Amino acid sequence: MKSLVKIIGIFAAGAAIVSGCGKDYLDTAPTNSVSAELAVVNFQNAYASLNGIAQTMCSQQYMGSQGDCGENAVIRLFENYPSQDYTYNAYASGWSTVHNLGFCNSKTAKYAIYAWYYYYNIIGQANTILAKIDASSATDEEKSFIKGAALTFRAYGYQKLLQYYAKRWVDSNNGSSDGVPLRLDESTGDLAVSSQAEVYAQIYADCEEAITNFGKTSVTREEGDVWIPDVNVAHAVYARAALTRQDYAKALSEAKLAEEGHPLVKGEAYNDGFCRPNSEWLFGSFGDETENQWYWTYGTQFSCNGYYASASSNGAGGINTELTDQITDNNDVRKALFLTTDKFPSYKDGDVDKGQGYLGFTVENNKKVVKNADLYAEVKAYVASKAVTGLTAPYAPGYYRLGDHLKYYTFGTPGVGYLAFIRTSEMVLIEAEANYYLGNESAAQAALNKLNVETGRTTYNCATTGEALLKDIRNYRELELWGEGFGFSDYKRWKLPINRKGLSKGGNIHDSIAIQIGVDENNGWTYVFPERETLYNKAIWKALVGKLLPYTVLFSIMEILCRIILEKYLGFTIHGMTPLLYLGSVLTIVAYQALGIFIIGCLPTMRTALSIGAFYGTLGFTLSGFTYPTLAMLPAVRPYSLLYPLRQYYVIYSNVQINGLGMLDSWRPFVYLLMFNILPFFVLSRLKKAMVRLNYSRD
Repeated sequence: MKSLVKIIGIFAAGAAIVSGCGKDYLDTAPTNSVSAELAVVNFQNAYASLNGIAQTMCSQQYMGSQGDCGENAVIRLFENYPSQDYTYNAYASGWSTVHNLGFCNSKTAKYAIYAWYYYYNIIGQANTILAKIDASSATDEEKSFIKGAALTFRAYGYQKLLQYYAKRWVDSNNGSSDGVPLRLDESTGDLAVSSQAEVYAQIYADCEEAITNFGKTSVTREEGDVWIPDVNVAHAVYARAALTRQDYAKALSEAKLAEEGHPLVKGEAYNDGFCRPNSEWLFGSFGDETENQWYWTYGTQFSCNGYYASASSNGAGGINTELTDQITDNNDVRKALFLTTDKFPSYKDGDVDKGQGYLGFTVENNKKVVKNADLYAEVKAYVASKAVTGLTAPYAPGYYRLGDHLKYYTFGTPGVGYLAFIRTSEMVLIEAEANYYLGNESAAQAALNKLNVETGRTTYNCATTGEALLKDIRNYRELELWGEGFGFSDYKRWKLPINRKGLSKGGNIHDSIAIQIGVDENNGWTYVFPERETLYNKAIWKALVGKLLPYTVLFSIMEILCRIILEKYLGFTIHGMTPLLYLGSVLTIVAYQALGIFIIGCLPTMRTALSIGAFYGTLGFTLSGFTYPTLAMLPAVRPYSLLYPLRQYYVIYSNVQINGLGMLDSWRPFVYLLMFNILPFFVLSRLKKAMVRLNYSRD
């Protein structure tokens, strides 16, 4: 049996290495694809481990179902949908609970706890790298770069967690209210929650240490690797955290440092800058035909040139036209990315459909009915004129809604594209807001004009003061960063209510989400900590038994029913003891469950584990002897039959059913089946880490 365990171990380890090797980003798995020590044994492996964290930010997590897909999911579920200025009219009613902050008090809904799961996953991977990197063979300069990047990832994760799971800083009693638990090592036990002040202090410390480490090395991220943090990203995360903490002096200084070497995009290049990186991308996701989130990629959901991996784009999101109406320059390059009525001479009152916000037409009995042919033609021509060079024309089916965007495109199927997380434009807007609150109105105006006039994005030269200036800053921040993951957090930070105007009242928001949400409603827009469920339970055996026992009972009942049918109705004769057959079937069921746990524990992702498991299962009947005698197999193939519990059940079946042997004469396959249950112990620590990383108490 020792050889059996060894063979299975080699098989699983080989699969993990195949999935995790290689310099290419797509072939690099997170640190849990191999041992933590091996993941950082040298600089190449350590850099690959950083790639692994980045991959977590743009791949399916399988926490519950489809849609658990990294930063994309957070932007969509926690920022865009609940915001003031994002409308998803085609499917708004189905997502209305998310739009309307209906999950803030939920401890179990994935729409409330996903961000928690996801960011602690990133933090955990960063902690592993930080704990092991000093023992690697990398040079001191290489170690400094790896540390800087890992610290930045960790700071990024904690800053985002505070946005969703902690009160506004203004309501925190100067930071004394609950923040989130601070996990700074590889431990997996319960952890008391830290105050907001303590968490912010750690974010500051991580950013400062990251900046120090980057300053001690000439090592940089590989060209084009926007998904790996560098010193600019560390400054940017620092600036974000300081802004949210209302530490405006620090936000200002860090934002300016973050901008260095990343000039603002000017001219025509602006329109092409949201599906591929450009000069002002500090940090973003990877995008390629070989790495995407399929149905749930940001592109398939929200791009204007492709939806659900098809040519249809009728579900792409739109902007609240109450915001665009406040932008005085109708030629603003950003306003040009949205379908607003000022662009169309033929528009007249009543041309917007009151159900979905269609421009110039309506839908009756599932058929498009044009109400204003001139307007429809103008909109169609405008959409065609805005197509990004070389990409599929947006809104191919012609479902044009008021406010629909022309910002996000995909350049591959299904929904392939990069996604920006931090841009220089955001840093300049932080400059403007920080200067305003510091009383430097002229500097705030200058920052806003640097973003707007100096880049050619608008001719509007900001000269407002006081509340009008603050309104300008907020309006341009909402417009510039629309769809990029700030809508909810900004309004929470500003302590402004959400007030959406419905289609029936002259707005362009679907009536199902056209509501008011006060600043103190829905738990003050603060999501509660997740409940201790199986995913987060440190009692791993309770969790596993709770999940697997029902299946054991179900399959055992099926075995009993099949046995009754075979013996009572089909006339199959049993020569041995029936209880031995029942015992063999139960042990086989449990052995396969143990083997499945082992495979999951050995491999980096659930997707890989499912693929390997499916491949393993397809060979079961052939190698077990049911369809082809094992003795007739090639000698080199025959030992692999030992990898299958089904082989042992076949031996039990032959001994008992056909030959009438008792336990004394057929004990060996029963022992083999029992030994399969040893396998989960080899991956117990990894399983426990995965399941308890998010298990934190308030005690």
